[in-house]
Amino acid sequence: MAIIYWRLGHLMRNGQSQPQGSYIVRRGNSVYDADTVGWGKGVRPGMALQEMKWRYPEAAIISWRQEDYQQAYSEICEWLKGHAEFYSQKDVQSGYWSYPGMDFGQWRRLVTDTLPRWASRTVMGIAPHPLLAEWMSQEGAQYPDLAEHWAQEYHEAYAVLTDKIEILWKTLPLRYLPEALPGHSAKDWKKRGWVRVGDVPHLYSTLSQRHFVMPDVENEGVIHVEKRFDTPVQQGLPELIRVMAGEIAQTLHNQRQGSRQLRIVWESEQGDEIRERTWPVQTESPQQVVTRFLTLLSALPHDPPERVVLEARQLDSLKAGQLTWWAAPVERRAHSLPEWEVPVSRRDKLLQYWDPWRAGQPH
Repeated sequence: MAIIYWRLGHLMRNGQSQPQGSYIVRRGNSVYDADTVGWGKGVRPGMALQEMKWRYPEAAIISWRQEDYQQAYSEICEWLKGHAEFYSQKDVQSGYWSYPGMDFGQWRRLVTDTLPRWASRTVMGIAPHPLLAEWMSQEGAQYPDLAEHWAQEYHEAYAVLTDKIEILWKTLPLRYLPEALPGHSAKDWKKRGWVRVGDVPHLYSTLSQRHFVMPDVENEGVIHVEKRFDTPVQQGLPELIRVMAGEIAQTLHNQRQGSRQLRIVWESEQGDEIRERTWPVQTESPQQVVTRFLTLLSALPHDPPERVVLEARQLDSLKAGQLTWWAAPVERRAHSLPEWEVPVSRRDKLLQYWDPWRAGQPH
């Protein structure tokens, strides 16, 4: 199985032609995308916007808007569902996905026939492990003896050679290792001057024997519920959202998953309107799922929708403890008696109602 990590550039915006001239799309203080000239100058997502003053000074700055890339993102995820064994496409510009085997011919057809719908520039790393794939996509050009370089027009890929896996692991920079890895000690490694996996005693054998899944490579998955209407919906939207949210919650519960990100898409003749929010804590609780969806309904859509779509994203498997958070039996606490109160038996309680000598008598 091959893991592909790709970075896409010069992205299609709402299925339309790109802006003319030189431009950079900014998101915060970083580069999100660039035109083909900028891509050729080495402009890549994540670079500091300040750096563009000397790297690409003639470029116009365009502010990032999520709705500009929603169509491309949805189409990419739909394609991945039908072709990848699993995938994680958190954003339209980059992601991981798996394929049973990827050779040059398959890759060439991908970048010639499929990818141009969404992006005119891509760089990929292809390896048996996501850490190696991401590393190769960014630094593969520096290791011509360890990876094949595939190129087709403006698309590139670095595919690792299978007989070089051990060397690749030992050459992997330590900065690519996840902090959640047991034994990870970036400060100690830096203090000792260790920069690659091979520098750290026994680390390669630990990595080669340990099968751990990168958090970013877990199946992205989307739980999707939609309703379409013959005429635009004028009333009853909150109740409709309650019903549809209940279906989402039931699916989450059945799959033993929790969701952090919820989305509502309203489709009308005037266009789509998207409401989306990400929470720091996942949930599968029916009450919380419904409540979270209703928070996206603080203001009704501007135009009556003809189609309503609810989605739960960023799905994670719930741990055993989390599964009982919302369905745990009520714990009944035993109330201890004060030290000065003497417990009374049930027999004495009954007798005191007809035996005057027992009523109020100390035991």
